[in-house]
Amino acid sequence: YCLQRGRGAPDKPLVVLVHGLAFFTFAFQHLVELLAESGEFAEVLAYDRYGRGRSEVATGGDGLPVPHTPELFAEQLRELLCRLGLQERPVVLVGTSMGGMISVVYAARYPQRLVRLVLLAPAGLKRVPELESLTMKLLRLPVLGPMIFRLMGLQVQLKRIDEMKFQDDLGKLWFDEVEGGDEVLRNLTETVRWQLLEKPGYLMDFFRTLVHVDWGGIHEEVSAVGRHGGYDVHLVWGTDDVVVPISHHSEWLERVPRGKLIELRGHGHSNYVHKHGSREICHAIVHGEAPNPSQ
Repeated sequence: YCLQRGRGAPDKPLVVLVHGLAFFTFAFQHLVELLAESGEFAEVLAYDRYGRGRSEVATGGDGLPVPHTPELFAEQLRELLCRLGLQERPVVLVGTSMGGMISVVYAARYPQRLVRLVLLAPAGLKRVPELESLTMKLLRLPVLGPMIFRLMGLQVQLKRIDEMKFQDDLGKLWFDEVEGGDEVLRNLTETVRWQLLEKPGYLMDFFRTLVHVDWGGIHEEVSAVGRHGGYDVHLVWGTDDVVVPISHHSEWLERVPRGKLIELRGHGHSNYVHKHGSREICHAIVHGEAPNPSQ
């Protein structure tokens, strides 16, 4: 499934948004519209990765689910662009969190297609402690891991939604500071719960992503991006991100010296889910800098 908007001149680049671990295109709805309205892009494209939103689980020739790797999802993006006839268009590639991993792998494989790489709090270079915990080690055990997740995974995720209310995703730009925040929280909760409770195959597909992906395993691809030099690289990071902390940026800049850090004050991990956060992220994507707080 993909969402397309096009309002810019045809000689301008295509911008593609790649979502993270659990969210899907619904989370980009405000950002897609704002990027389209900017007039800086010929078209804006967001899509659901395999097993998320309205896209089916990735399966092999035998009909069984395939292992999850950033390479699998990077090839999904290539195939999607080919199917839409957009494979020759210059691309501004925007990846958030796990979508940053996928975007880096795509950029390392197809550098000639990019005009800019924008990474929003990208995962994959420095390991996140939560994904290296004892619980994760148990989940990676053959037989036992899937059994544990089938028994407890759904309830753990539902409890996390009820208790955390997406605070990790939103940081200090919490809903009481944002117009219409209660409605945004309600819509966000309903949509994530729909995916958990009603989307066929989602729960174990989420499990496969958790245990199959090497969350600190794209060092070679990041270095390849650093060596290429044919396009700009921007790192957009919320100062209050506790999922992939902004302190991780230094390791990225060591490998990609031409990279530029753009700090968004008060942002958490996923502030594109509401319009206020999307405005600031859109500004960073379009202008290559953080918005002026006085504006």
